Amino acid sequence: MREFDKSGAGDGGSLQHDAHASGTQELTGGLSSQMDPTTQYRRFAEECRRLAEQVENERHRRILHEIALAWSKLADETEPAGLQPST
Repeated sequence: MREFDKSGAGDGGSLQHDAHASGTQELTGGLSSQMDPTTQYRRFAEECRRLAEQVENERHRRILHEIALAWSKLADETEPAGLQPST
């Protein structure tokens, strides 16, 4: 019988997955799966912008801004016709 370490390695990663899944709620701010996707995408974009303001590393800041732009673009693409915010 193989011996497994406490990190969950060797058991299909279920413990690691559980740890990731519990952290996901923190990352998403506890957003509901029933919330409008466009609203979720806009919140994700805003969170990336907020995080970008807090990081000291310029490369990380640029990456977070790029991710925010991608979330914003996705939100614009999923916005019902005629309801897109003015820029």
